[in-house]
Amino acid sequence: MKHKDIDLEKLIEQAAKSGAKKALAELGLNDASAKKDLRDLRDLLASWQRIRQEASKSIIIFGVRAVLIFMLLMAAVIISTGIGQ
Repeated sequence: MKHKDIDLEKLIEQAAKSGAKKALAELGLNDASAKKDLRDLRDLLASWQRIRQEASKSIIIFGVRAVLIFMLLMAAVIISTGIGQ
């Protein structure tokens, strides 16, 4: 490698580090508690995903039960009124 290439790589690396530090500072993640904050955010996101999945399952179960109850009630009406005969 040439000397200019090495200098260019160092310059690019320093610029990348500087940009990353600025970005983290803008997000408020440049202090000692940043690691804990990120872990908390990941935990919150994971919890939100679990809640969303469980809510979807609950809605589907509710819909299936509602259809089954409706069918049962219709069968009871048909049997009690003799419509099916």
